[in-house]
Amino acid sequence: MYLFCSVFRPANDSGLARLPVNRAGKKTGDQSQCSLIFPSHSIEHCLPFMNTPEENESLRIVLGHWSDLQHDAMPVRFTVFVREQKVPEDIELDEFDAQSVHAVAYDQGRAIATGRLLPDGHIGRMAVLQEFRGTGVGSRLLKALIQHARTLDYPGVELSAQCHARAFYERHGFQAYGDVYLDAGIDHIAMRLVFVPED
Repeated sequence: MYLFCSVFRPANDSGLARLPVNRAGKKTGDQSQCSLIFPSHSIEHCLPFMNTPEENESLRIVLGHWSDLQHDAMPVRFTVFVREQKVPEDIELDEFDAQSVHAVAYDQGRAIATGRLLPDGHIGRMAVLQEFRGTGVGSRLLKALIQHARTLDYPGVELSAQCHARAFYERHGFQAYGDVYLDAGIDHIAMRLVFVPED
């Protein structure tokens, strides 16, 4: 197992979870319903290359910095969001990429899925190449990000789900709150997963 160490800091000084932010940088959701409190201290953490060969010998999931994973994550995101969903190219990448922990799933060395965990506990930019949807890779990627959030002692995670993917996140324990809203012309709903202490 290979390890590399990183220091992650919250996106704001209060340590409070921010509301989901859409691609235009505008807050979404209802402030009164944003109840998760995230640690406000700096966290130094080593990120392993994750692989569970009993599930799929050719699939591995890597967590790391944007500087290390952007060349693999960007083509997946641009294929899914820009080409397929017509998200404007100039708002697909943002300042939060450099602050986030990124996960990339590889099948026989090819990057096939990606997502990120922001310092305030929001999961975002979940994307799976079309030919790999329905294979379970999205679930494994999401679980890796959730597990990493647990190692950082977050009380839970939140995300802005495209409405067509709502059932996928509900199967992983997320609950929707607030109203449906548009982000890059696509209907979204805010969702959260509050962690239950593990035995």
